[in-house]
Amino acid sequence: PISIAVSNCKSYEVSGLGVREVSKGKYTLSPGQGTEVIVTVKITNFDDSIYIEEHSFTIANIPMLLAKINNQNCYNCIVELSKEEIKNAVISIGWNDVKIDLNSKYCEITEFTISITGIEKIKVLGNRFSEEGFKAINKLKIGTEFYILDVSYPNPYNIFRRNPQGIKIRIKE
Repeated sequence: PISIAVSNCKSYEVSGLGVREVSKGKYTLSPGQGTEVIVTVKITNFDDSIYIEEHSFTIANIPMLLAKINNQNCYNCIVELSKEEIKNAVISIGWNDVKIDLNSKYCEITEFTISITGIEKIKVLGNRFSEEGFKAINKLKIGTEFYILDVSYPNPYNIFRRNPQGIKIRIKE
């Protein structure tokens, strides 16, 4: 989020790649790829003269967002959990080794899908396993793998452009 206020002017316009106005003076910035983005503020003074400000922002190389179970996951790996750990598990989103606080109402998990080979996918509302979902998992043998996919969260300003990478889970004793 970016806040912009220009005093003592007739009007101003804000533009730039990925800039979106949320409300008066409040903007979000989702620039995409590259190393920097320029946000331009075009100010019209009371005498109709125009002044242009350019502000440069560095684009951080943040990796793909991960879905997490009990705050665990990694890129291209398998998380091993017991059935008891799964039963009480919480699904969330985040990164490994990136220090950005995602404790926000915009990052709360609203739903996810359990994908087990040979069984129809199970949609779960919220961030914890439903009774139906856990019953299906509880029938699986130790060593069986399944996936948590389609993790959804509000993301109202399109801050995160891609869905988080899913979770591959192997049941352990």
